[in-house]
Amino acid sequence: MEARWIRCSSVLGLKVQLESLSAGVRVQFLLGRGRLSGEDRLTIDRIVSERFSAAALYARIRLEFGQNLESAKLAKALEWYGSPLGKRITGLELASLVPDGGQIPDFENDRPSERRLDLVRRLDAGGGASDTTVDVTMAVVRSLTRAFQPALPAVARLSRGQLERELTQVRNLTLERIRRACLLNMLTAYRDLTDQELEQYVRFVESEGGQWYMSVMNGTLLIAVDAAAEATATELAAAVPSARRRPSLAPTRQGARKRIAPKSDSADETVSSESMAIEMYPGLSAWAP
Repeated sequence: MEARWIRCSSVLGLKVQLESLSAGVRVQFLLGRGRLSGEDRLTIDRIVSERFSAAALYARIRLEFGQNLESAKLAKALEWYGSPLGKRITGLELASLVPDGGQIPDFENDRPSERRLDLVRRLDAGGGASDTTVDVTMAVVRSLTRAFQPALPAVARLSRGQLERELTQVRNLTLERIRRACLLNMLTAYRDLTDQELEQYVRFVESEGGQWYMSVMNGTLLIAVDAAAEATATELAAAVPSARRRPSLAPTRQGARKRIAPKSDSADETVSSESMAIEMYPGLSAWAP
């Protein structure tokens, strides 16, 4: 199993993608926490960096992957991603993680063809990109909210049922925004592919082997993030008393593909589940764009 896992993670550039995810989470955990002292910000960054390190996520995903391994289906997935087109697509996805200062395509005035839009929608649906992006983001928000609930005044606390209803409402509201952002990201990331090349990718994703691969990778990512989020939230609740207020659950509007960087007043902003998702997620070959 070890040799196959090493090949799988290498072919997909998994560690590079996890580094991007980890960096995005670190920034977002500092947002919406009110005015924090320099010491508290350092504490938060230390805890999040440890729990959400690329190495920690990689280790948990590797463990879960081994428990869900189906050799024949994995072989088919590796064969596809090892093909010239598969390698090219992975390269495009990894390249999309790095802001190059270039112009984002103007899809409003230069609208993609209906065929192109249909292919991208199928890719999103088949790979579970938007849904997984939202689920991962909400796992972080849910863990933070539950961890800080006991420290709130009684009048401000939510029952488990109230909390789940509020989180469900936020997920539903956020999903459509994130779906639009994911589609725009995919249109941009794969803009150098022809329709024929993109259709080949869609066919793989929709195939039995592709569906198995996407399901396993999405599922292992969710497990790894959920475990990291639970541990992080518990530590933060104990270590950073000044951060003990219920996280904002209202999603704020965030432009697609906007790169979020720490800034001097970032501690005064609300946590945006959409902005976290857009910042964290790379290409479809190892999850959502």
